[in-house]
Amino acid sequence: MTRLMHRLMGAAVLAGTLMTAGAALAGEITLFSEPGFRGEALTIRDGVENLADMGRWNDRAKSMIVRSGEWEVCKHAGFRDCKRVGRGTRIGDLGSIGLFNSISSARQIDGRDWPPAPPPPPPPPVYAPPPSYGGGITWNNGPSGYDQPPPPPPQGGITWNDDRRDGPPPMGDCRRRVFDAFVQRFGRPQDFDFRGEEWEGRIHWNGERWHYRCTPEQINIWQ
Repeated sequence: MTRLMHRLMGAAVLAGTLMTAGAALAGEITLFSEPGFRGEALTIRDGVENLADMGRWNDRAKSMIVRSGEWEVCKHAGFRDCKRVGRGTRIGDLGSIGLFNSISSARQIDGRDWPPAPPPPPPPPVYAPPPSYGGGITWNNGPSGYDQPPPPPPQGGITWNDDRRDGPPPMGDCRRRVFDAFVQRFGRPQDFDFRGEEWEGRIHWNGERWHYRCTPEQINIWQ
């Protein structure tokens, strides 16, 4: 056997090896628009990151056949929230794996160097509820002192306006509890008005002036 024939045989073996490797890497999956492998069909080779790019196929498949390769079929574009299926898999109703009308991307995973799927988004932040004023309501008992230090005085200039406003100020938790206590004791008012801070001030109720102060332990109301 001549040297030329040896070279030709080596080239043929190499070509056959490359063709075999290529065939092993080439995957194929077919999606169907109806259950039981009926309706329109879409055959995918290698992968599709977003089935919306394939016409009307996003969230449309109802059955599926994996003809070759290992695959991930995913609920969301970008290969997120996926199920893994292998060669020869035949699923006549994709609802059996939770993907009925729910496939948005698919990719072959054996022999492919795909980047990992992005991590799920972080959960939304949980905000703690605002502090509430505890204890009961104490009537006609002006506190002798602060149960807690008063807040620091506001910065900036002073505006002289006799605390007049276009309407009653918004009620926070303290003022809401004071208002509810007055309604429980005297009934609905003909007129009322809060003056001062949210946690301490005056309330004018049907022409009478009262004082209030809210602390975490109790709420005091007095004239």
